Amino acid sequence: MMKKGLLLVLAAMLLLSMSVTAFAAAAPSVNVSVSDPNPKTGDTITVTVTCPGSGGIDARITATGLEYVSHTADGMDQSDAEHIILAGTKVTYTYKVTAKEGETFSFVLSKIVVSDETGANVTSVEDTSVKGEVAAAATKPSEPTKPSETAKPSEPTKPSETAKPSETAKPSETAKPTNPAETTTAAEGETDDVPKTGDETSAMPYVLILVGVAGVAAATFALRRKQGSK
Repeated sequence: MMKKGLLLVLAAMLLLSMSVTAFAAAAPSVNVSVSDPNPKTGDTITVTVTCPGSGGIDARITATGLEYVSHTADGMDQSDAEHIILAGTKVTYTYKVTAKEGETFSFVLSKIVVSDETGANVTSVEDTSVKGEVAAAATKPSEPTKPSETAKPSEPTKPSETAKPSETAKPSETAKPTNPAETTTAAEGETDDVPKTGDETSAMPYVLILVGVAGVAAATFALRRKQGSK
């Protein structure tokens, strides 16, 4: 009797262990994916959480380098920016990237609990996460150097204007013939102060006489001096 009772207990324990193993093997998995693992600062990305074959999920959210914008779900949803409380299989979160260039952003689910499709069996699932790195801002290619403008050819030098020939000097006016009467009158006026030729001729003999007398007197004086000295 005791042996029969012991066998029943062992059989019950075996059945229980088999059911627990089967449930553990069939426990839904939680998957997390990101739309762009290398966004730029300020970009908008989405993080999607799926739990295929589950009746619901409850988990805590920790987001780093991301700013919550909104979320959508495929079932009865009580989720917010920090928690997922969903009676469904999928929820999608929209974020704005706040991490700086070269920094890492992340989305972490912790304290995860899921149920099967009936909602009767509930089990805990290990933490899961997704992360990415903010890409460096693309540098704008330098603009090609514009070719220097071709120098415009200099305008041809205009030929200097031909110098106008100087006007032919007008011949001096022919001197008007002098009126003899006027010439004589002018000459007379100019020679009023000059001794006339007739006057000079009449005085010449007297001059010669005076010169001769002076010469004789000088000779006589010289002769007397000579005699006196003997």
